[in-house]
Amino acid sequence: MKNNTKLATELYCIRVGSHHDCWIADWDGDPGRTLGKEHAKTFRSELAADKLCKEIKVKYPNRRVWVDVLLPMTES
Repeated sequence: MKNNTKLATELYCIRVGSHHDCWIADWDGDPGRTLGKEHAKTFRSELAADKLCKEIKVKYPNRRVWVDVLLPMTES
């Protein structure tokens, strides 16, 4: 059986543009946000991050949100 699993090479997060740049976090809020990028909700695929980003844009059309690369993954 052939393994078609694609390994993630980057982690993604969602940036919110406001008075201070912040990122979507994985806790309660409207939606939950953090000023520390290291505390951002992470996604292994850009597609998954983009899906949530689109949901946020529909629910909050006046907010500027976009998918951001959190960090490139390194091989160990």
